Amino acid sequence: MMKKLFIILALLINTVTLVQAQDIEGEWTPDESSYLGEIRIKHIEGNKYKVRLQTRDGLQTINATYSNGELFGRFEDEEPNYGEFWVGNGPIENGREKEILVGHEYGRYGTNGAVTGALNGNVGYQYTNSRRNCATVEKSFVCVYLYFKGETMTAYYTHRGEYLKNGTPMFYQESGKVNGMNYTKW
Repeated sequence: MMKKLFIILALLINTVTLVQAQDIEGEWTPDESSYLGEIRIKHIEGNKYKVRLQTRDGLQTINATYSNGELFGRFEDEEPNYGEFWVGNGPIENGREKEILVGHEYGRYGTNGAVTGALNGNVGYQYTNSRRNCATVEKSFVCVYLYFKGETMTAYYTHRGEYLKNGTPMFYQESGKVNGMNYTKW
């Protein structure tokens, strides 16, 4: 009895996955001009998809994950920057809020603006709170969020900078969601 129940459950999950793939898989065209351009979605397996974007900056192919009506993926849009990056209180004119500080020559530093949040247990930015205790790589990403309703899709994206220490992302800075462009399936 238990074996039959397991088989039925497995078939049901596969059917739901297949229906999901059929609903979002295909070619999507923006209703107006969009930074993300034409989008092609191909189901790989389970909740994994391959997404091809014809962005203004060129063709991008990303791996994406589907969950709760959202398909999410990201791509690096610039070469990494190397240097000294830490989180500290910004200049007085900025209200002394937590900012990403960037080391310059002769002990000077500048700012990349307010930090959005910590990653990988860097609570309170304890692992990246000074020039001697800093991240050394900044990676720039475009994060893509695709939402589906019937034969339409709405696409958003954010710009995100992640700061890595010894290869581990420690904190990030992210814009709000941009675009909200409607797409139609071919």
